[in-house]
Amino acid sequence: LMLVLFQERVRQLEADQQEADSVREEKEALKRAAEEVESRVLEQYRRVEEEERQRETEKLAFEQFHRLDSNQDGRLEAAEITTQTMFDQNKDGAVSDEEVKLILAGHDSVSWEQFLESSWPVIRPLLQLEKGLFQPPSTEDEPVDQEEEQGDEEEEEEEDQEEEVEDDGKATSQEDTTTTEQPPKYDDETQAIIDEANKAREAYEEADRVSRDVAREIKQLQEALEKDVGEDDEFAPLAGECFELTDTEYTYKLCPFDQVTQRSKSGGVETRLGAWGSWVGPGDNKYHMMLYDRGQSCWNGPQRSTHVRLNCGTESAVTSVSEPNRCEYFMEFSTPGACRLARGDSRARRAVAGSLAPGTNVRLDHV
Repeated sequence: LMLVLFQERVRQLEADQQEADSVREEKEALKRAAEEVESRVLEQYRRVEEEERQRETEKLAFEQFHRLDSNQDGRLEAAEITTQTMFDQNKDGAVSDEEVKLILAGHDSVSWEQFLESSWPVIRPLLQLEKGLFQPPSTEDEPVDQEEEQGDEEEEEEEDQEEEVEDDGKATSQEDTTTTEQPPKYDDETQAIIDEANKAREAYEEADRVSRDVAREIKQLQEALEKDVGEDDEFAPLAGECFELTDTEYTYKLCPFDQVTQRSKSGGVETRLGAWGSWVGPGDNKYHMMLYDRGQSCWNGPQRSTHVRLNCGTESAVTSVSEPNRCEYFMEFSTPGACRLARGDSRARRAVAGSLAPGTNVRLDHV
């Protein structure tokens, strides 16, 4: 019955997969169309911004060219460069011929156009460095030596106060928030196009997630169908379930046909004691023992593994766990699927019936 239900679920999911893929393709087409419009609009903005940056660069460069061109003849010459201490890069007190050649790109003199193309890329970082070196400290900044004299205790108190302010949510007043708001980067029409593209992306991502979720469930069910869950699928109900047992130190978890894990009672991550391997029961009764191998490696030791012995029981539960050898675990697991009672097997009937509470009624002929 469980096998039939799994197969029916797979068929339903395969139909859902076709529908989900169709929706995903539709949302992907809408996303591409919206992004094409968005890309064209944003490219216009990027072009305008680049032109604006170029104008600002040329304006700043021309101001420096005009300042350095002391005789205002429209060309920069070596004599005009040697008077500028910021070009003395080795700080020897004079601008050398090599430093002049660097600024003038090897020419005796440069025009405005040559300056912008060749000299300005060299001068600009030097100009920024000079401003950084000679910029006076802000009067609003607290002197460094005064901060050092406050001591560690006052710094800790200030940090605590700042954290309290942040926790209270009152660090920034409404007026401060208003003053720091940035103006919209795009006009309303462009922002509407961007918002529409964002919605299309979100819709596609949701459709893609649904499709992947369905595909994942189909894969899991197909893997479950391929697993050996007993001659008559008597162990199929265990698939997808997990059972725990906690002792004085650890909590052990058995997920049949998946994995066995161990977690310390004090917390921390789970340690995998093995992944589903195969049935390894003795003789004709291979369904009497499970093997979970390929677990996490022990320190300077082998990979962990767990043997699980199945016993007849009215409920599915882990009853004991031991470690007979280093990194090798042994688990006892009781489950009705292990009873395999046949009609007329009175001895087996008595064994199960003896474990039931008085007055309990249960049909044993089909367990």
